[in-house]
Formats: sequence, C-alpha cells, structure tokens
Amino acid sequence: MRKRKTKEEDRLIRVLQSLGVYESSDIECLRDDIERQIIQSEINRIIDANPEIAESYTNKDRGIKSSVEVDQWYDGGTNQEDINKAILRVGTNANKETHKESKAKKVIKAFISEGYFGYLKLRKLIGKPLEHPVLRPWYAGELVRIPSLVNPGGKVTLLEGTYTLSGKIQAKSNLVLEGNGWQNTRLLMATSSYAIDLSNYDNITIRELEIDGNNRAYGPERVISGNGCNDITVERIFMHDHGSEYGVEIWNGDRIRVQDSKFTRIGQSGDSDPVSIQQCNYVWVVGNTVYDSVYEYRAGAIEVQDGGGIVIVADNEIHKSQVGIVVSSHGYDTTSPIKRAVVGFNHVEVYNVDEHSGKYQAGIWMGGNGNYGAGGARAIVGNVIKVNCMAGDHGINSWNTGIRVYNHVEDVTIIGNIVDCAAFQQERGNACISIHYVNDIDKRIIVSSNILLNAYQAGILIENGNEQEIVISNNICYGCEKGIHIKDGDYIFIEGNNLRGNTTAITVESGKNTHGWIRNNPGYNPVGVSSISVGSSPFTYTAGSSPETVYIRGGTVSDISVDGTTLFTDSGHSIDLEPHQSVTVTYTDAPTMVKYVH
Repeated sequence: MRKRKTKEEDRLIRVLQSLGVYESSDIECLRDDIERQIIQSEINRIIDANPEIAESYTNKDRGIKSSVEVDQWYDGGTNQEDINKAILRVGTNANKETHKESKAKKVIKAFISEGYFGYLKLRKLIGKPLEHPVLRPWYAGELVRIPSLVNPGGKVTLLEGTYTLSGKIQAKSNLVLEGNGWQNTRLLMATSSYAIDLSNYDNITIRELEIDGNNRAYGPERVISGNGCNDITVERIFMHDHGSEYGVEIWNGDRIRVQDSKFTRIGQSGDSDPVSIQQCNYVWVVGNTVYDSVYEYRAGAIEVQDGGGIVIVADNEIHKSQVGIVVSSHGYDTTSPIKRAVVGFNHVEVYNVDEHSGKYQAGIWMGGNGNYGAGGARAIVGNVIKVNCMAGDHGINSWNTGIRVYNHVEDVTIIGNIVDCAAFQQERGNACISIHYVNDIDKRIIVSSNILLNAYQAGILIENGNEQEIVISNNICYGCEKGIHIKDGDYIFIEGNNLRGNTTAITVESGKNTHGWIRNNPGYNPVGVSSISVGSSPFTYTAGSSPETVYIRGGTVSDISVDGTTLFTDSGHSIDLEPHQSVTVTYTDAPTMVKYVH
C-alpha cells in the first residue's frame, strides 16, 4: 500500500512539474481559474441531484464546456472508480473541444488522479480547504493524512464500517474526528503505531468511535497519545483489546476531558492504565466504564498524576481492576500538587491477580499531593467500592485497601462511601480505609459517615506515624477484625462511630494518640464503674482517650485540683474529666476513687 501511494504521489509531482508547477507559488496565477472550475463542478453536482433548479443557472455558471466533476460522499458514495469516471469524462470532453485544454484544467486533472486525497490537497492548496470531509472505509489508507488538509475548525466524519489503519492518524489543532457511533464506526489499529497522535496540537475532539487494538500482545504503548496538548476531549469511544500499556495517555497539557467512554482488555502485556493523565492542569474523567484490566499487580483503571488545578473523577464504573482510581503526585513529588480534587460517585470493583500480587490493590488511592498553599481541598465522596483480595505473602498492611490516603496528603474529606472488603469471596482486603504515612505528615483529614464492612485488619486503619489532626466520626464499621485501629499518629479524634459487630471495636497502640480522644462510640466505650488504685499523696490521675467521671469518697482529703486549680478541699465529690485531663488529690488518709468512662 505504501509503495503504491508513493508511486501515485511521485506521478502527481511529475505531472505538475511538466505543467510548470514546482512550488506552491507557481499555482497562484491559476488559482482563480481552478477555484472557478471547482465551484462550477459543485453547481453541477447540485443540479444533478435537483434537476428542477437547472434553469436557475446559466451555461457560464455551470461551465459546461470546461467543468471538472468531482464526486463527493453525498453523491451516494464515492470511490476510486467514480473519480476515474469523472477524469475520463473530463478527458472525453477535452478531446471534443476545438481549443487547447487549459492549464488549470490539467492541474485539476493531475490532482484528482490521486483520488479524494488529491482533491482535498487541491482545495488546501488554493486556500479553500474543505470544512467537513465525510469518509467511507475505502479511504482508510488516506485517513492518516487527511486531518492535515481540513480547514481549521472543521471536522472529519467517518461513516459506518471498518477503517483498517496503515499508521497513526496525526491530528491537527481545532479539529473534530468523529464516527457514526461506536456501534457503527470501527478503527482497526496498525501493528506498529498509535491509533491517534495529538502531540503539540490543541482543541481536538475525538468521539463516536470504536478503536480495536487488534489483539496485539505487545506494540506501541498507547492507543491515543498526546504530549503538550491542550483542550482535548475524548468522548463516547469504545476502546478494547490493546495489548500494551495505555489506552488514553496525555501529559503536559491543560483542560483534558475523557468522558462517557468504555475501555476493556487494555494493557494485557502487564502494567496498564486505560486512562492515564499526567502533569496536566484541569482534568475531568467522568462517566466512563472500565472492565477487565487485571493482568499484573500494577494494572489499574484511571490514573491522574501530578499537575494542578482541578481534578474531577466521577460517575465511573470500574470492574475487575487491580487498582481502581489513582489521584497522586507520583508518590513522593510535592512540587506539583493537585490543589482541588473530587473523586465521587464511582462504582469500583477491584481484584488481584493471585495471592502473590495483592500488594498494590486499592479501590481509590489518593497520595503524594504535597503542600498546596491556600485554597486546597480534596474529597472522596459517595463511592461504592467492592474488594476481592487475598492478603498473600505481602503480609497485613494498608496496601490492600478500599480507600487509601498515602504520603503527605492534606485537607482530605472522606465522606459517604461504602466499602465492602469481602464482596466476592471469603478472602478479605486488609482495610476499608487506610491513612498511611511514608516520608511526611498526613494531616487535616476527615473520615465521616462511611459504611465499612468485612475488613481483615480494620475498618479504619491509621498507621506508620505522623498522621495528625484526623477526625473519625459517625462511621459504621461491621464485620472487621478491628473496627478502628490506631497504630501510630496523634491528634486523632474518634467520636460517634457505630462499632458493634467487630471482633475488637477500637485498638490504640501504647503511647499513641496522646492528644486525641475517643468518645461516644457504641460498641466500644464501657458502661459502669471501675476502681482506681490510689498512690501516695499528692496523687494524680489522668483520664484516657475518652471522657471520664471520677468519684472521690472517704478518707481525709485537703485538696482536689484540676489543671492546677483547686475545686474542693474535702472528700465526697465527682470530677468530670476530658480525654487526657488530670485530677490531683492531696490527702492524709487515702480516699476511695472510682471512674466511670463515657
């Protein structure tokens, strides 16, 4: 195919040179004549379709003696045979003429001898590029070049059928490439190139197409690729069976949208992300379906890394993926924080490949976003996450998680999510929600009003230190080994959670969360009284993580103080203490002290 096209182009060049056309400027003197003949041809096309209006045009308007007919898609379907017939008609008419064939006419014949692509090239050359070419599958061989010939702001429409690509389609700025619905228009990828390259061009929309990866086990990394491109929209496409890594990968751009599309069996050779947006500002990934992306432990579904501005990942359905959604600054990079992110109302089902590959499994993973300055906020809200995970030989850790907040993440609200860690089998993920520190502080995090079920380790897991200013409130944890497990961290406030039905309601490791509190959590806080062992005078007692009432009876007491302030000078009183607050009793004969934990 390539050799034949090269020969055709060489023939066109030789014919043009024989007519004295060596540079584009050589055709300028013929431009008006060429444009006139093309207009006359279009008038004749309209009259052929509507004979009743023929009288509205003169013979001069129609250019009957010297017109060139160029059939187009709306003649009922143009193919190379139709174009050849048009050329033959031109030649026949020319032979009948008494005068010599015009040079402009010869130029037109030379171009249209290359087919529809030649016609588009001629329109481009005379400064009248077509606004909206509409193609049929027999033009698939030319499709890789046609976008360069369309008028900026125009679009290329592919009618129903299969277009077998000979290489990548090189998009141009201000272009719409559309099919006739993904059920009708199919692009079959070449074996050694992307389907569509957007790099260094802006304002491009790709829509209403099926893109078939051609079942390649290996090949080019991406189906749709774009580096340094802005204002990109990919919508209503169906992409499948791409053997290498990425479906849509765009980086170093602004205002990127991937929406209302379907991706399946992407990245069968291993590491994969059907949608990967990196180092881009203002990203929307909305309303997509991703199915069957589990091939190794790094396989994912939707990934947005680095960049800034606003990131919205919402209303997506993800089935059978190792990692569902990642919004991150690539683990440790805090130089390009994502300032405002919403991951909301997604339905995510995550699997691991086998028991040895579960290390990186997570439904939603938000991490590494770093310091942001004023105006930052991140929300994980209203998602339904089902986890099918075997802990495997990686041990019990926070990786196998429904929602994972990881490594220097600030100002995150996790609210209204449902996470079930035993959705498909009895093997269970380690945690429904985990907050995990690596190199820096995770702080100002709210975990509220979530329903968290069947976790192997904990419904909510705080681990590895430096987590600060965390509020855990009004959650329901059920069927977990531990409802809430504080392995490390401080200034963690746990209140109003329903923790009935877990093996252990709350576990706080020794010496941790010394400035936080635990209060009013049904299923955890004891009801009733217990004795306090009174030490030597003056004796100081400090409440634990929950509010307490301390009752002091009998003995000979001279002073009862809280925070250095004397409240009473005798026995027979009750003292209400906040978490970690202390009461000091001075006596000559030890009283009896009893505490009630709220």
